[in-house]
Amino acid sequence: MGLSSIAASLENNADRGLKVVEHAEEGAGYKADLARFLDQHFAIAPLCKVANIAPGMLTRKIADIYLSNVCAADGAARKGLGRLPTP
Repeated sequence: MGLSSIAASLENNADRGLKVVEHAEEGAGYKADLARFLDQHFAIAPLCKVANIAPGMLTRKIADIYLSNVCAADGAARKGLGRLPTP
């Protein structure tokens, strides 16, 4: 995938009131997700080599842990904060 097609597939979203730019991708033997929380200068990029995993869910769980102080200050913390998925 070329850089122009990756740039075209970026999504501007909001998560718990925080601005985030995201990109997800999968191919033969891998799944990946990228989330950049713009105002927090924080990025997460899980790269997974198993078929039965959801890297987007991992991204959200990691964000819950690392950005909990930002969300708690806004009163917008998501349910399940800090819990990692069980295998």
